[in-house]
This record gives sequence, C-alpha cells and structure tokens, in this order.
Amino acid sequence: MVEPVMEELEFLVEILNRHPTDSLKKISESEGIDYYRLKRLYDKYYGKYLNVSALYNLRLIGLKSFVAFLSVPPDELMEVANRMATNPFIGYINPAFGFKNGLSLIIYVPADQTDKIDDFISRY
Repeated sequence: MVEPVMEELEFLVEILNRHPTDSLKKISESEGIDYYRLKRLYDKYYGKYLNVSALYNLRLIGLKSFVAFLSVPPDELMEVANRMATNPFIGYINPAFGFKNGLSLIIYVPADQTDKIDDFISRY
C-alpha cells in the first residue's frame, strides 16, 4: 500500500476545516483552487485516510431530547422496535428486560410540540 503524501493530506484537512459545510465546488471558488485538483485529492484520500461526518446541536435546530420507556409484550418487542427505528425523531432504542419488558428510547421532539409526546408514543 502506498503511503499518503502528508502535505496533500494536511492541505485537504485544512481546507475542509475552514469550510465544513461547503461543497467542493464552493470551496474551490472561494479558495481560488482548481476544482478538479481538489476533487482528485478528495477522491484519493476519502475513505482511506480521511472521513467527513456531520455533528449537530439539537438546541440550535429546535429539538429537545427526552428519555422514555415503552411497555411492550415480549413477543412484539422486535416488531415494535423495527417500526420505531424508521422514525427519524427516535435517536436510540434499547430493549429492557426485567420486572417490566419494553423499550427504552431517546426521543428528539420539536420544542413547540413537547405536549404531544404521549400521542407520539401511543402510536406504537
């Protein structure tokens, strides 16, 4: 395996840190770099030496997080968990066993709709 050219990799990381939300096209225009050169560097190192991922702040996008427990019969546990997993407002699902069987959830709800959490959970 060929070792990466550290100058190229550092250059790419520095550029992406300066413009975290911009496309490669916008970055090349604002930095005065040839788009195809930037694209070749990105394609060369992305996935092997460089990964880009998004982090978001719930408060800034208007969401509140809640922890909930949903009581579910053991024979329906996987079915309900799979249905809930398709909902983008459910961030985490964990089965809970013990004196009460069910699902522990972390739910992200728009701040102005917190009074509708009971209706939201009752669907499942």
